[in-house]
Amino acid sequence: MPYQMIGRLFEGEGPKAVEMALLTGPSQVLSVKRGDVIDGQWRVEQVTASGVNLTWLPAKLPQNIAFRPAP
Repeated sequence: MPYQMIGRLFEGEGPKAVEMALLTGPSQVLSVKRGDVIDGQWRVEQVTASGVNLTWLPAKLPQNIAFRPAP
């Protein structure tokens, strides 16, 4: 997985707020949410305070990106 989680944010407010992750990769920064597909091969399953859970679609393998905030 060529991306790292650099932050998270919420789109909207209250119970309808959507949690999103900010990912940085080789040539771009992405904001992703549950259900998004990255590069046609990674589906975002969940965004949490500790990281992003993904599925690599070609083999249906789970992958996690841990969020390590700067001290």
